[in-house]
Amino acid sequence: MKVQSLNNGAATFSAAKCNGNFTQNGTFYIKEGGLCGEIIKAVQFAAGSSAVSLNCTVVKGRIYHGLIISSDATRFYAGQISFN
Repeated sequence: MKVQSLNNGAATFSAAKCNGNFTQNGTFYIKEGGLCGEIIKAVQFAAGSSAVSLNCTVVKGRIYHGLIISSDATRFYAGQISFN
């Protein structure tokens, strides 16, 4: 997971498969407070996509976690990012 852009507290997060495209539909989540924390934003994506991105508001000093859950309920941790 990476931040594609950051402008006045609005961040664009993106995640991509390491090799190839996503083979199933799924949902990309940005969460705060850990993987079991509050969902800040989520976006669905289709099988065949090479990457997925979403925009959300972020707050300095907080840690955000990326999680992808595929249509068969397989979970992929996409990493964490903090804003200082």
